[in-house]
Amino acid sequence: MKYIKITLLLLLTTALFAGCSDYFDVKPKTEIRSEDLFQSESGFWRALTGVYLNMANREAYGGYLSWEGIEFMAWQHQTDNGNSSWYSLQRGDYTSTGSLNFIDKTWGRLYNIIAEANYLLFALDEYGSFLAPAVYENIKGQCLGIRAYCHFDLMRLFAQGNLAADPSSLTKPCIPYVTAYDKEITPQQSYAWTLDRAMEDVTEAIGLLDADEYPEAQRVKKIYSNMNIDAIKLLAARIELWRGNTAAALEYANGFIDDKSWRVDAMIPTPLLVDELRFMITVYNLFSWTENQWLPTASNRLVSVRQNSVEENLFMMGQTNYGVENGDMRYLNWYEVNNDGNPDDYGTLSVKVRYGFNSSSNYIALIRISEAWLIAAECELAKTTPESKARAIELINDLRNRRGNSASTFITDEDIPDEELREIIVLEQLREVSQEGQAFFLYKRLNIANMVNSGNPMSAAEYVLPYPQTEQQAGHNQ
Repeated sequence: MKYIKITLLLLLTTALFAGCSDYFDVKPKTEIRSEDLFQSESGFWRALTGVYLNMANREAYGGYLSWEGIEFMAWQHQTDNGNSSWYSLQRGDYTSTGSLNFIDKTWGRLYNIIAEANYLLFALDEYGSFLAPAVYENIKGQCLGIRAYCHFDLMRLFAQGNLAADPSSLTKPCIPYVTAYDKEITPQQSYAWTLDRAMEDVTEAIGLLDADEYPEAQRVKKIYSNMNIDAIKLLAARIELWRGNTAAALEYANGFIDDKSWRVDAMIPTPLLVDELRFMITVYNLFSWTENQWLPTASNRLVSVRQNSVEENLFMMGQTNYGVENGDMRYLNWYEVNNDGNPDDYGTLSVKVRYGFNSSSNYIALIRISEAWLIAAECELAKTTPESKARAIELINDLRNRRGNSASTFITDEDIPDEELREIIVLEQLREVSQEGQAFFLYKRLNIANMVNSGNPMSAAEYVLPYPQTEQQAGHNQ
């Protein structure tokens, strides 16, 4: 008789992952038999909901990998005093208590989510023969997408970046890619093999999911708050861009470029701009976790240095080619000047997840459609032809237009140096991803030494987080 341990919300918290079992000792609030849970379609959907609830844990995308730890690593917020639990982590010191806490908990939580997805994949084959094909395929596609998403973020944290410039890293050992729910230790493979495995999951998920066949009555929430075909295609573009395959990344991104539904007037009502999200999670404790983070006394304050740092260093108001207007929707919606009497001391607040009084108060953005424009622009520039460069400029101008800027901010010089255009694309990417956990990965992928607002240059080695100590003791290496 097989048993699984779950919370009252049927959150699967399986305690078994090869090589990492210490991280998954989660105490259950109740026990039920697998056969009982999976004897109805609703049981499968509740189990899938449990996987998403685990993704919303603060140690994963509910905090550490969205608005909290990883944003401090990217200097999106300041830690000017040593009282911050993210002070050392932000400065590339991975030996402090705060840094080790981040490393251990993010590694453990992501592999816990992977274990849940793997168990549900097992249950689909073990107990799901009665499910309608569309339901079986939809749940399987989502699980494969989640598995690839979490493994990829583990790679981006704990493996080498800058693969396009240094492909030799592809032969190095990478994080274990776990595809089975069992007690066997999953061996490490090469970085190239691991990326291929993620793309295999992504490709299979794309084949299983259909944008027109979501089971309306039972799906987790709505099309863009779960792992859907748009999210998986954009994830594929992320993976291919990460390993330097710009041709494949461009092909995935181009599938979104002509999307006429993404217009400025559709985004105005909510600060998070929910209408353009292609993957998000609901974090029910988000307000309680963040409500004190804007106070002047907060040690982990969500603030950029100096009042005008965001305007001058990120949005570059008034600077030809680089800058946008103060009516840019990202500037208007996602940043707020601190009004506690000392704005120059406390700076500009990043408020994308702050709002506790509107329809987006509990959402965390994981993928938004604008990413396609930015990936495509970067890939077009990499072709190094006049035509592709003109296309990259066109994409950036279109993005600025969609963000509420006038033609006065458009790039009109087709002879703009490639390096300057590359810097502009990076700035546009940074403007998009505040409190979404993507800035650090951008810096790492391009091996950018000097982050915006950082006085602490980063080396390629400092961008690679060490494995948890238990993994190192088990013989896993980087």
